[in-house]
Amino acid sequence: MDVIALHRRATAATTAVLDRVAADKLGVPTPCTSWTISEIVDHMVSNGHTMLGRLGQESTSDNLATLSDTFLAAYDDQEVLDRTFELAGFEVDGRTVVAVNFADVLVHGWDIARAAGFDVTFDDDLAEAALRVTSIVPDSMRGPDKAFDHARDVAQDASPHDRLIAFVGRDLAWSAS
Repeated sequence: MDVIALHRRATAATTAVLDRVAADKLGVPTPCTSWTISEIVDHMVSNGHTMLGRLGQESTSDNLATLSDTFLAAYDDQEVLDRTFELAGFEVDGRTVVAVNFADVLVHGWDIARAAGFDVTFDDDLAEAALRVTSIVPDSMRGPDKAFDHARDVAQDASPHDRLIAFVGRDLAWSAS
């Protein structure tokens, strides 16, 4: 799994969603319980700064796409991808750090789209990769106010996109209205 390429695609998809969001929608609630669109964007930007900080680097940008390009360039090095980092109380390699952030950015793209009142469906290969990544999240990190809520039921023949959204505990029927 080329986590750098996947993350670039997830960032592009989520940035395309953000480009469609009207300024008056930034304060609306999202399917990501208790967060507004603006708070999700702040969260993703903060994660980008944290990723750079793990490498002793920093960026002054608060633009998601620019910041993502900066930290992906820093992580696009075999030594960095193999290095051990602390993430949510676990020791993981750099590849996993990027992969978890990739899945986070992708799922939050859906959150933002739904909150803004439109639908988005991500490519099957992106959704399948994010589903593989999110499957490593232990049950102890699931529930209200945790990394993911409890998985929701979804039809066995559901698309990879719908399986991902349900697996991270989002309600596929969630609506902004």
